[in-house]
Amino acid sequence: MSEKKALRSQPYWIWIFSLVGLNLFLLAVVAGLLFSYLGLARDNEQYARFLGLNQKDETVIEQELNKSRQFVTGERVTVKAIMRDPEQEMWDDATGTAVVVDLLVENSHAHTFRVNPYSYELFDEEGEPLLLDSVTFDQESLSSNLQPGDQEHYRLVFDGEMGTGPYHLVHYDTQWTSE
Repeated sequence: MSEKKALRSQPYWIWIFSLVGLNLFLLAVVAGLLFSYLGLARDNEQYARFLGLNQKDETVIEQELNKSRQFVTGERVTVKAIMRDPEQEMWDDATGTAVVVDLLVENSHAHTFRVNPYSYELFDEEGEPLLLDSVTFDQESLSSNLQPGDQEHYRLVFDGEMGTGPYHLVHYDTQWTSE
């Protein structure tokens, strides 16, 4: 029978090959996980596009100014105008001319709701979003609920920066473009 040697008396090359083998195995596992993650990320993007969750691929309804659009939330929105207004005072650290959106909101639903100015997004000619100025919230009508059958006029003030238009107002899946 062969006699077992103590660990310290065994050749070092066995330990070196064992550690190198373990490192190569761990490296292969990490590489396999990375490749599968990248593949799943690409598949998830395609799956999201298939479900319509990818915002770039969503269809947008083009609406004309002064035409009403009924939403499933029960609000009927009519955008009267989207225009630059150099006379409009702004409260925030504005870097440009105000762009004012005049809109009429009607509650055609059986429940009351409050108009949320942040559900309206305004984009300049390059597709850059414009910031909503806090002077918008100085309107008394924004602080109260809109009762069923009632309608209210609102002015949303955005910091137009240096843009010249046309401007695009987006609310849910609908877009209005300034003239």
